[in-house]
Amino acid sequence: MDAYLTIVIIGLVRLFTAMSVSYISKIFGRRPLSMFSGCGMTICMFALGGYILAIDQGQVSQSTQDSLVFLPVALLLLYFFTSTAGFLPMPFAMSAEVFPAKIRGTASGLVSGMGYFFNFITVKIYPNMIEGIGRHGVFFFYGAMSLAGTIFVVALLPETRGKTLQEIEEYFGKKTSKRNSLLKEPIRV
Repeated sequence: MDAYLTIVIIGLVRLFTAMSVSYISKIFGRRPLSMFSGCGMTICMFALGGYILAIDQGQVSQSTQDSLVFLPVALLLLYFFTSTAGFLPMPFAMSAEVFPAKIRGTASGLVSGMGYFFNFITVKIYPNMIEGIGRHGVFFFYGAMSLAGTIFVVALLPETRGKTLQEIEEYFGKKTSKRNSLLKEPIRV
């Protein structure tokens, strides 16, 4: 497939997904959308890594590769769709909701800055990763990171749909109060 056409298609998929994600998140909520996103990203990266590993080890004939030329592009398009549907926009959207009002501006700026910093690091080390762990290893690594993110979402991310900022602050305040009360209790010997 033509590289320029592929880039245009990826851009259109991301644009369509980004335009519809705010509507979809109002229906399903941010947490389920993030879980869907993480699962989709994980599956796509592991599938792409497995496909590339099979090719690199000579387990896929040239005729099979020719007939499956769409597979890597389809996996990447699905990856871009699922990542744009959840993992990419959620930190920016939720940082306005989960941080207390007195630190919201600074904390949201830090979240944005960290996102762009990690994006820069990812792009910068990509060539070194290919040399070090191979093309398939890079996609397996990205799949593992997507899986770790999905586990984080399942274990720790609260649902904020339909909740006021005060309810969200109270939710996190209660958790902090419990932790602080445990820390303030005297240690009995």
